[in-house]
Order: sequence, then structure tokens, then C-alpha cells
Amino acid sequence: MPYVNQENIPEWMNYGLKGSVEQLFIPSNQPLTAELSHFISCVNGEATPRISGENAFDALKVIWEVEDKLGLLAHEETSAQSKASAVA
Repeated sequence: MPYVNQENIPEWMNYGLKGSVEQLFIPSNQPLTAELSHFISCVNGEATPRISGENAFDALKVIWEVEDKLGLLAHEETSAQSKASAVA
């Protein structure tokens, strides 16, 4: 990220600044298209998955626990532990 000298910023832009200006990278492609393209590349052996299966499973356990705490599931086995043991 390039350094931005705040002395060169017009006064009206300084309102609310807390020390620095950050440039954001906004991809021009569609997120779902990029995700599917990467998935296909992984299936074809041209790329490595960005997220491991273990990390994905950990994320699912967190989601299941949140669902359990919110009472969003009406299945017989709703605890994250029972789901995790069923998958493992």
C-alpha cells in the first residue's frame, strides 16, 4: 500500500480520519464465478484449494454450534458434537 501524505489531502477530506488512508482492493470479477473457476481448477489438478478440509470442517462446527444456540434446527440430533462425530 503506498504511503499517503495527509498534508496533501484537502481539509474537507480529513473529517473523521484517524491517522491514515487505506486503499481498498475491489476485485472486478464476480465472487461466485471466481469461486467456481477456482474449484474447477482444483478438480483439474491445476490449483490447490485455498481452504483445507480441516478448516472447512472447523467452520461447519462453529456454524452448527451457533444454530444450536439459536434453536434454528429441528432435527433429532442438533448438537455440534453429535454432527461432528457423525461426519468423522
